[in-house]
Amino acid sequence: MVKRRGYRVELGEIEAALLRHPDIRESAAVAALDEDSGVRITAFVSCQPGRATSIIGLKTHASQHLPPYMVPDRFKVVDALPRTSTDKIDLQRLKVMA
Repeated sequence: MVKRRGYRVELGEIEAALLRHPDIRESAAVAALDEDSGVRITAFVSCQPGRATSIIGLKTHASQHLPPYMVPDRFKVVDALPRTSTDKIDLQRLKVMA
């Protein structure tokens, strides 16, 4: 959970909303401090095999399923999300990529 624009934001809710998109296989959201806006949220997604999506499509989908203060600032489409040795999504590596 992070605090953004006075609201409590659960990153898991953002991930769950993005997973409702039919082209998305997996998603992860990370937050980073930003001098201008306080907190910047970046969403990473990987697509289903043989499918693709656009950043505009992701932003539209997020806007339809999330309140405005929860919509990520950036979206990045990657082939696969990095994994730890225990096969969990490596959030530390994603923060570096953000």
